[in-house]
Amino acid sequence: MKKIIYQFVDGTRKEVEVSDEFYAEYQKLEKEEQNKNRAESRRHISLSQLQDNHFEPILQEPSPEEILIKEEQIAVLHKAMSSLTEKQLKVFVLYAEQGLSFTEIGEKLGISKDTVKEHYWSAIKKLQRFF
Repeated sequence: MKKIIYQFVDGTRKEVEVSDEFYAEYQKLEKEEQNKNRAESRRHISLSQLQDNHFEPILQEPSPEEILIKEEQIAVLHKAMSSLTEKQLKVFVLYAEQGLSFTEIGEKLGISKDTVKEHYWSAIKKLQRFF
């Protein structure tokens, strides 16, 4: 009998006794995973590693076409946002940009959680028509 130490996600460890055959298979799988992780990490270099080696990425200026597309997307977004009612816009911004819950938004605006949900989903439906 052999012992395997298993570490759970929460950091706790558990020692388990297993048969010799199971232990051999477990070791084989562990070795394969280590090799896979090593091969995967060799293909990628982090940005911080590149900067440590004094490599600075070249920032490309957007092409005129990219600028035009971005401007058109922004115009559509403004048009879509202007189609929302004042309450829908407030709810959407508080939920999507500030990350507040429906309950928190309701408390902030002085309306019920269900009303907040109605405003949010109405806003989403209106915005979907534009995109």
